[in-house]
Amino acid sequence: MSNPKWEERLKQGPYEASPSWEQMSKIKQRTAEGGKRKVIKRWWIPAAITATIITAGIVVLPLPSQEQQQAASMLTNNDLNAIIPSKDADRRFILYKETIGTDKVLVFMNEFYTTKHDMNWRAGYVHRTDKGWEWEQGGEQSISLITAEQYADMQEGKRGLGLTSGYMKDEVQPLAYGMVVNPYVTQVKVTDEQGNEAAAQFIKEAYNGYSLWFAELPAEAHGSYLVEGIDRSGEVRESASVHTN
Repeated sequence: MSNPKWEERLKQGPYEASPSWEQMSKIKQRTAEGGKRKVIKRWWIPAAITATIITAGIVVLPLPSQEQQQAASMLTNNDLNAIIPSKDADRRFILYKETIGTDKVLVFMNEFYTTKHDMNWRAGYVHRTDKGWEWEQGGEQSISLITAEQYADMQEGKRGLGLTSGYMKDEVQPLAYGMVVNPYVTQVKVTDEQGNEAAAQFIKEAYNGYSLWFAELPAEAHGSYLVEGIDRSGEVRESASVHTN
């Protein structure tokens, strides 16, 4: 129901008598000059909306996606699995990841193939680009699953079964890396042809009983490197070579 005319409302209380013609004229004048009520509209925009909104000439650009805002250290294994293209493996596992600055992650991945009875160990970098996070593969190794008989042979001291080696090519930071399954090996030593040692990391049982080792090599690496799997007493239990050429 619409409100009655304001002149009629004024004739009711608290006034004792009807307003005079002069009073009515002054009231109308004051109302025309500034008595109108300002209407304020309130807008609610859900935080989840990321589409571009244009209102009264103002452009509100969508926020960058969560993936674009993330620092490298915040990328989870699920994030990395989504970024790294699959090779139709039955299962995939992140063996190890190491953040390098805010825009790069070193990643070792295991892709498992049930029908082939082997694994594919991939090594590379996930790095930030203008388009988002991208995968740059540097190397991969096909690793056969060890049999119970082979494992028993290693426990008895047989060598040559429990260590693999490979080379990850990269212009900035090449790597030597591989797998260790010999139960006696607790560290890996990597040396070049001149006897210079490259510091190696040993990630024990990165996947079940399979351990990961890797060593940073000089950017100008060339020739061959000797890889030795060493037990607690310092005895060499396994050995292999890495060829960078």
